[in-house]
Amino acid sequence: MVDVLRDPVWQGIGVILAVLMGLISIYYSEKKRVWILIIAGALVTLIVGFAFGVQYAINRPDKPAESTYLQLEKIPQELKAFSGSDGTVPGNASVRIAYETEYTPRYILYYDIPEASLGFAGIAFEFNKTVSVVEYKFVEFTVEFSHPGDSVEIYLADLGGNKAAVRISDNGNGKVEASVPLENFGDIDLNALSEINFFTRNETQSGGYDIVISNIRFSK
Repeated sequence: MVDVLRDPVWQGIGVILAVLMGLISIYYSEKKRVWILIIAGALVTLIVGFAFGVQYAINRPDKPAESTYLQLEKIPQELKAFSGSDGTVPGNASVRIAYETEYTPRYILYYDIPEASLGFAGIAFEFNKTVSVVEYKFVEFTVEFSHPGDSVEIYLADLGGNKAAVRISDNGNGKVEASVPLENFGDIDLNALSEINFFTRNETQSGGYDIVISNIRFSK
């Protein structure tokens, strides 16, 4: 609510009206007082209406800008590490979360995959309810590798049980800013996405490593 007594616009209007009414009263005779009041009333109405329009234009809340991103952290979810093998020597995995800033989590996957068997390890983001991402075209994230030649696979799943993965490999810099088209995930139902996983397996590497993943989001 505008404080009329303190608002500069209304103070200026008050001064103008006072001067205007004084000039009109001096200029016109007593017989024309009725017309003076009518004209003055019309002027007051116009000026007040104009003032309200100015105040509305000044104080009108801006329309929220449409976001071009959907951050993973805005989706209700459960986060967990997972690992497994072919039944002989299992892989091991754990996950930690570190924050560079209040709203920038970094997911650190520690894993140990044996060479003697088919092992795997990863991070799973399982959504509480399915999410529609049909308005987005890409899934983006940053991945930091601890060893040259490491790789990670991003894996999407939907409510119908469809699953698809895309592999991202170290480019020699130890850090990759990935932007993967959602159309690369084949028949995944983007209207009913149920989880995102990041995992690795000893088809590409084995032993103890860590991978850091951050800035996970969908973009238009």
